[in-house]
Amino acid sequence: MVMLTWKLCLIVVLPVVAAAALLVTLAVCICRRRRNKDAMVAAAVGGGEKVQEPPWLAGLRSSRPPPDHPMSINPTMTRSPTPPSPSPSPAPSNAPGHHRSHSRARFSPLRPGRPERGSARPEEQAVMEDPLACYSPAISVLLTELDYERLEPAITNDFGRESLLCRRGGPWQVVFTDKKFVDDKGLLTTVTIKRYQYHRTFSEKECKRIREELKGKKTLQHKNLVRLLGYSLGKGRFYLVFDYMSNGNLEQHLFPKAGGPPGLCWQHRYGIVKHVAQGIYPLHVSNVTHGGHGSISASSIMLDPYYTAYIDDHFKFWPDQSSSASIQEEGDAALQADIADFGAVVLEVVCGRRRDAAVVVGNATAPLVDWVWTLHGEGNLLHAVEQNVALDDGFNRRQASKLLLLGLACSHPDPKLRPSIHDVRMVLLDMKPMPEVPLSKPTPKQHR
Repeated sequence: MVMLTWKLCLIVVLPVVAAAALLVTLAVCICRRRRNKDAMVAAAVGGGEKVQEPPWLAGLRSSRPPPDHPMSINPTMTRSPTPPSPSPSPAPSNAPGHHRSHSRARFSPLRPGRPERGSARPEEQAVMEDPLACYSPAISVLLTELDYERLEPAITNDFGRESLLCRRGGPWQVVFTDKKFVDDKGLLTTVTIKRYQYHRTFSEKECKRIREELKGKKTLQHKNLVRLLGYSLGKGRFYLVFDYMSNGNLEQHLFPKAGGPPGLCWQHRYGIVKHVAQGIYPLHVSNVTHGGHGSISASSIMLDPYYTAYIDDHFKFWPDQSSSASIQEEGDAALQADIADFGAVVLEVVCGRRRDAAVVVGNATAPLVDWVWTLHGEGNLLHAVEQNVALDDGFNRRQASKLLLLGLACSHPDPKLRPSIHDVRMVLLDMKPMPEVPLSKPTPKQHR
């Protein structure tokens, strides 16, 4: 009887003891894992000893692009009429950026600090109120001269007709693409090469003057500006080399020809407007550029395969003039002209019509901006939207109204009443209300 009792006890007790031991072991493992995780977090936040990561995780982190933000440059920094003192503060190692880094890349030499109360211009006063002042991915880099031999394989063939991208007016009349350009890493890449005045050649003395003027000159790099790789002088000709934009310019997509690229959906159009505003901002607040852009249009806005917009032709230099004559006059007038051009581009994007197209209004014809303003006064603002875009499944009526009103505000006849590029960006990010737009187009006489 006693033996039977012991056997029953063993059968009942042993499973209970085994289960209890398993639970205790599990609890210990969970506690150790949580303690290790807390130690990793403490080390990362508190600056303690760095925990070694697995090789696959480290490679994944290094391959990811750096974090970005819609605000494109530090708005507490303002344009200064004189260059700053040559003692730039070192850039923080954790500053976010977008472009590939260069050994001579430095943050844009903008004058830090706040202007004295009452002495700031409206644009300066506005940018000081930017709630996202800690992001400044725009950088300025020294312009470098590229060896002519790197371009010569394509140049000696006169680029060939298959390499010709376009012919246009202005000083940069011919634009080619070179698919055999060797970058700094020794890899073949495709670039865009612009030749200054196709038949213009420079003497040896003029080439020396050009090199002296460009020595120490800087150019801006930003996620919405076409990157300038450098310039080249060879056989008396002057070239600029840019990153290649494989999707053409905005004009080709807004007004496609037969066999051209397809039209743009609404989401792409709205994103392009935001990208252009972000690209204009560093041009207006930086000391690297003088007087903004000067010729913003659909043809100077390039697109990549993902329909990200980049502003082209932002480097202003005319080699057949002296540096004092080649730089346009600075001032608010040049910045306000950029805002008017931006407003015209916005209306073109939404309406699908060229800015100088004659639109029938009643018994007469009117420019695009007058037609949109008339519809605004009649309460039919959304009738200005391109018909194919309005039928798009992703069309957003609120965004369309915002862009049309913003285009009218930027096209105000009185330049002083146009919003600054800071205000434009804040409106597009829904961080500031839309400026009031009158129901009828004001005349300049009303504001004199």
